[in-house]
Amino acid sequence: MLSRVSFLGCPVDRVTIPQALEWMAQAVMEYLADREDVLLAFSPRYEYQAAMVSDYAWRNQPVILTKPIPFISLLKSVDLVASGGGTML
Repeated sequence: MLSRVSFLGCPVDRVTIPQALEWMAQAVMEYLADREDVLLAFSPRYEYQAAMVSDYAWRNQPVILTKPIPFISLLKSVDLVASGGGTML
């Protein structure tokens, strides 16, 4: 059974993102990519963030959310939320 995980991109652009936050995002993506039991729903905040998923060899192809969806619907459709920060959670 697959666990559905939503990953929300970091809330700041690449110029101002703290290095520790970027490392955390990379570590989470690397961990999730290697899991056979995870299906990722990635919600990038910036266009460049969508390319982050191609940096890893995913066991299950991630879903990139290209349009906003209601937040409550997103929460109800996944088993876990990993966030890069911000005020959404």
